[in-house]
Amino acid sequence: MTLDWYTTLLVEGGVATVCVYGLNHFASAVGRRYEQKLWPRHPYDLPTHLWLHPEHSRVSPQQKQLYYKAVLDILGLDIPQAAAAGDSTVLEQTIDDAIRDLRNKFRVSYPRGLLATHNEEYGFARNFAGLRPVWLAASIFSIGATSIVFATTGRGLNWGLLATIILILAVIIAVNQRHYVRQRAERYAESFFSTLGDFSE
Repeated sequence: MTLDWYTTLLVEGGVATVCVYGLNHFASAVGRRYEQKLWPRHPYDLPTHLWLHPEHSRVSPQQKQLYYKAVLDILGLDIPQAAAAGDSTVLEQTIDDAIRDLRNKFRVSYPRGLLATHNEEYGFARNFAGLRPVWLAASIFSIGATSIVFATTGRGLNWGLLATIILILAVIIAVNQRHYVRQRAERYAESFFSTLGDFSE
């Protein structure tokens, strides 16, 4: 009997682990697909990349020069030189190389802290937005199911009202998601370049 209990526990634990692992990867996959739609030229039009682009006006020219110097000192990549070459593809590739290499360095040097927190917040917002069809469909299904139960049994009105409230909230969230994900991306960029300043000191 004890052996059966342990076997059942192990099997259920294994199934739960596989489900969590699979859902995590599914959420990440749909989140990345959503990211591609939000930034069609991904990764070149992400906030972190645009802040280093000479033609982007999010930060002042003086601040960009400080970023360029930090990138050159840390990585040896010369973004102004790439810009002077006049090839936009080379410039974007250089910026992408810089962002990717810096991200890897920050991940090792700053595994905790504000940058990691903002990275997690952005990832959650992006993945949750990618799962929008799933949770909207689930909300609509809940209303349908509770309506059928109420129509056939006269019970479950409170559950139906709750499902309606959840659907309304889901629609409100869905309408504002693009702005929220972009906002989280901007916040991550702020932390990223703040970390760059600390790292280069």
